[in-house]
Amino acid sequence: MTDALASGKPMYLLHTTKHIDAIRTSQQLHVSTGCLVGALYCSPLVSEREGLRPTTSAPT
Repeated sequence: MTDALASGKPMYLLHTTKHIDAIRTSQQLHVSTGCLVGALYCSPLVSEREGLRPTTSAPT
């Protein structure tokens, strides 16, 4: 995951929410201020010919 962040290439993330309209309008994901102190709840997606899909392996 660190390598992907440092590569400078686009990273596609899956974020589930009931507030999708607000995200589309602002084009921003805001971090949670809960117990994880600034966590952004997303799952990385990988690009395949058929489209994007969630990764199957745990991040390292």
